[in-house]
Amino acid sequence: MRLVESYLIEVCRFVPSELRDEIARDLREAIAEEIYVLADAHNEDPTDTDVKQVLNRFGHPLKVAAQYQPHRYLIGPEVFPAMLQTLRVVVGLALGVQVLAVIVMGSLEGWSVGPWGLFWMTFEFVLWVIFVVVGVFIAIEYSGEKLGWYETWRVQSLTPHSMSTISLSDIVTNIVTEGFFLLWWNDVVVLQNTFPGGVLTVDLMPIWSEYFWFFNVVFGILFVLHIYTLILGVWRKWCLLCEILAHATLIGLALVLMASGDLVAIGGDLVPNIGLIEVQTTAKGILLVLLGLTLWDVWVACKNLRGQHFGLQWVETQR
Repeated sequence: MRLVESYLIEVCRFVPSELRDEIARDLREAIAEEIYVLADAHNEDPTDTDVKQVLNRFGHPLKVAAQYQPHRYLIGPEVFPAMLQTLRVVVGLALGVQVLAVIVMGSLEGWSVGPWGLFWMTFEFVLWVIFVVVGVFIAIEYSGEKLGWYETWRVQSLTPHSMSTISLSDIVTNIVTEGFFLLWWNDVVVLQNTFPGGVLTVDLMPIWSEYFWFFNVVFGILFVLHIYTLILGVWRKWCLLCEILAHATLIGLALVLMASGDLVAIGGDLVPNIGLIEVQTTAKGILLVLLGLTLWDVWVACKNLRGQHFGLQWVETQR
C-alpha cells in the first residue's frame, strides 16, 4: 500500500503541522474503507487497481488538503495549497539561478560582493518573486478561475519512493548555507580576513586549494539536491541516499584535513603576541563543530529513509 502512504504524504504537506497526525489517521481510515468496499464488490482481496481507483475518487492531494485549511482573506483554502507549491517551485528555481549567475558573473568579470550586499540583493530578488506569485494567485482567487491541474490529476503521478515530508526550515537553511559557501569558495563573496590596519590576517593553508573542485562538486550537488527537494516538498528515497553519500564524503575529507596539520595561516604585526597553537586548535574546533552538524544531517536523512514520519506507515485494517 505504498501508494496510499505516498498519497497521505502529499496531502499532509499542505495541512497545519499540528493536525497532520489526526488528518492522516482519518484519511487512512476513509481510504481503507472504500478500498475494502470496492474489493468486496468482486469478492477478492484489495488489488493495486482498487487502490488507484479509490485514490482517483479522492482526487488531487492539494484539493483534499484544501478542505483542512483555515479561512484566508486574500487567498481562499482551495487556492492556498496551490500557491504554496508554486512559491516553493519558483523561489527554489530563482535561488538556484541567482547563485549560478553570480558565480559565472564573478568568475568572468572578477566581480565580488560582501556578505551584506549579497543578503540585500537576495532579499530584494526573493521579495519580488513572492510579490509576483502572490499577486497572480490573488487574481485567480478573485476571478473565480478554476485550477486546471486539480481536474486532470491522476494517481499515476504518485511514486512509491516518497519517504517523508520535508522540514522547510532545515531545507532552507541548507540551501542558504550551501549557496553562501559556493559563492565564498569561488571568491564571489568576500569575507574580511584582515583586521583594521593590517595588524592580523587569516587565510586558509594551501592544502585547501587541492580540494577546490571537490568542494565545488559536492556542495553543488547538495545545493541542487536541496532545491529539487524543496520544489517536490517531499523526500524521495534516491534523494536521501545522495544526501547521505555526499555528507559521508564531506566527513571523510574533514577527517583528512584534521590530520593534515595546520588549517589556517596567519600574518601581520600581532603574530608574535598570538599563540599559534591556540589559533590552529580554534580552527580545528570550528571544523569539528561543522563535522558534528554534518553528522546530524546524516542521522536525520537516515531517519527519513526509514520512513519515520508522523505515523504514516500503512496498517492493514481488520475486515
